[in-house]
Amino acid sequence: MSDGGRALSGRQPRPELHFTPPANWMNDPNGLIVLDGTFHLFYQHNPDAPRWGNLHWGHATSDDLWTWEHHPIAIVPDALGEAFSGTVVLDEADTAGFGTGALVAIYTQDLSGLQRQSLAVSVDGGEQWKPYDGNPVIESPAGVSDFRDPKVLRYSSGTSAWWVMVLAVGPDVWVYRSDDLRHWRRASTLTVPTPWPGSIVEVPELASVPVEGTDECVWTLIVSLIPPGGAQRLGGRVRAMAVDFDGETLAPREPATGLASFDGGRDFYAAMTWDRTLPDPPVCVGWLDEREVGGVADRAEWCGRLSLPRAVTWVDDDGELRLRQAPMLPMERRRIADVAEGTIEWESAPVLDACFVVSLVAEMPPSSEAGSARITLESSTERLSLIVDRSGARLGDRGHPASGRRTSAEDVSMREVAVIVDAGSIEVFVDGGLGVLSEVAWLGVEPTSVTVEVHGAARLASTFIDELGPASTKAAT
Repeated sequence: MSDGGRALSGRQPRPELHFTPPANWMNDPNGLIVLDGTFHLFYQHNPDAPRWGNLHWGHATSDDLWTWEHHPIAIVPDALGEAFSGTVVLDEADTAGFGTGALVAIYTQDLSGLQRQSLAVSVDGGEQWKPYDGNPVIESPAGVSDFRDPKVLRYSSGTSAWWVMVLAVGPDVWVYRSDDLRHWRRASTLTVPTPWPGSIVEVPELASVPVEGTDECVWTLIVSLIPPGGAQRLGGRVRAMAVDFDGETLAPREPATGLASFDGGRDFYAAMTWDRTLPDPPVCVGWLDEREVGGVADRAEWCGRLSLPRAVTWVDDDGELRLRQAPMLPMERRRIADVAEGTIEWESAPVLDACFVVSLVAEMPPSSEAGSARITLESSTERLSLIVDRSGARLGDRGHPASGRRTSAEDVSMREVAVIVDAGSIEVFVDGGLGVLSEVAWLGVEPTSVTVEVHGAARLASTFIDELGPASTKAAT
């Protein structure tokens, strides 16, 4: 274990709207599990530098997804390679023979491109981890180079139960089955219907998601995509779809609608969920990749943050299932402004000290009348404009003018909008979370002005701005 890893232990819990490592690099969330009401987060971590590589598993816990306690590094590289992404499960029935109630991590090990699946075990609630002597438990098939990111869960049918693994293999998701977590049999293959043919699938997430207002739950597959040509800042790389699943075979749920955009932002990636006891919906979090953004991140002692946690549900919209993501914000909030209609202007303090939420409900005119509402956030370095009107439902980037980046959501028929701005990130939730856009944006490192206005026949039903209190305690070096 490196000195950087040892330094993680003994830190006091601290409030942090967006989770970041104490120092150096982080990327994908890993091993999300809830134990006795405590959220355990593991994550890809380089303890020695603020850049990708030398991948370990960091570990932190929280009771509220807002105040985090850092723990010693959980999993370190060994002779089989670095510790890439994976899952942690609670083996309550001792199926693997490691002890009743043992925690078992199932993760990819990468050795110069050779990718295999391995186990590590903790018998003290996740503080100390030991690699399994029989690693790897799944060897890489001949000729396969992209073979990674196992999601493992317990599947029950009648009086039987077994372990299921979904694994990213090139453009496909392979399904494996096991009785003991140590011996695995490949059961089926799903070729993911990506919007960009030739894409590579990563970090497959399979979760049971409730349908609002019903007792129904729907199996949901969430994937992250590397389009042809490699990783790039392309909006909507995380996609999701409803699937049928019988413990061995995945198939698109009929009527098949393909992969819907899970988050339209260019920097949101590697979405994973904490599975909770139903009817509580799973909680999703993703990695906000800031490698290509530059700015303040270039001078920071750390690189990488997680998105806001979001409760995920399905909504039956006139026979069509749509995913909703509801941001899980701290409950204690101080309202700064509330207006019924008109225009509001406000200037924030730097959000290195306090982050804020801008919320808007716009009453749109009948379709024959033109009307729109706009939220604009602007500092001396960046500008973002969000437009809400009746004519469509599209979130997307609109270029980089000389005055700064301008990302907008034009032609959006949604009426309810929440914009959460923290030091270095911005997340937009449209129509109560039916549309989401998350990006790295350094709007808040100096005072940021907020303007809300209406155009044409639209009016503001309500608008408010909330300060959420201390944001990240980190500052650029």
